[in-house]
Amino acid sequence: MVSTEWLTEHLGAADLVVLDATIIKEALGELRFMKRPALHEFEVEGHIPGARFADLVNEFSDPLGAFPFTRPTSQQIADATAAHGITRDSLVVVYDALDGIWAARVWWVLRAFGHDKVAVLDGGLKKWRNEGRALEHGAVQCVTRTGAPFEPQYNPDAFVDKTYVARMLDASSQDVLCNALRRPVFSGVEKAYPRPGRIPSSLSVPFDELIDPATNALLSVEALGERLAASIASGGRIVTYCGGGITAAGLALAFAACGVHRVTIYDGSLNEWTVDLDLPLIVDADVR
Repeated sequence: MVSTEWLTEHLGAADLVVLDATIIKEALGELRFMKRPALHEFEVEGHIPGARFADLVNEFSDPLGAFPFTRPTSQQIADATAAHGITRDSLVVVYDALDGIWAARVWWVLRAFGHDKVAVLDGGLKKWRNEGRALEHGAVQCVTRTGAPFEPQYNPDAFVDKTYVARMLDASSQDVLCNALRRPVFSGVEKAYPRPGRIPSSLSVPFDELIDPATNALLSVEALGERLAASIASGGRIVTYCGGGITAAGLALAFAACGVHRVTIYDGSLNEWTVDLDLPLIVDADVR
């Protein structure tokens, strides 16, 4: 994480690349939404000076994937980083205009492909605006950067698939499943996906409860540690999931802020799990 103060002091640095990863969620009817890149808002409503717009739908995900926001291929990441002037030595800072989950997803994807010099702006654009910091409007010109190109090297431990998660349901597994969604979705009272409920053995670790509503930043490390303690206690690998691997990335960021890095993301999450009728889901008894 970097603070708004830090970013203000470092704007314009030769090795700094700032990315706005905002996605807008628009309702299309009951339980139906369209998620689109917020390029229009980036240009018209303003962005952090010097920032570039990172299209999480088409650049930092695989638009041909089976589910929205499927992790990209190495070639897609090579193309995306080149388009934004990200070199091997670039320091990348990602933010969004919401609660940080979209920025966290780009952070995770870049790390998954070997670019470790990447951070999320704590509090994002909301905190930046509330503090009265400078904004820039309009389209961003192409930037040409010199330096060694970034060559993606995929880390297979960054994501797990449905088969891996299904094996976790064995009682002997030491891995911990953490559901990052809001409590009504976790319990099954709110049906946000084709089938309601959660994957068996999941712990409820709602990302929205890890954000300070007054600042839009993550809670203090001490407060995060208290809320994540049950997830960390087993010492096993932590697998985060949500609907499509986005809020799960926010939760992974919270773990990282506490110094916990034995984390991976179930990429397909409930988008994939709930459409397979052979896979179990748990709904709380008082919801049935």
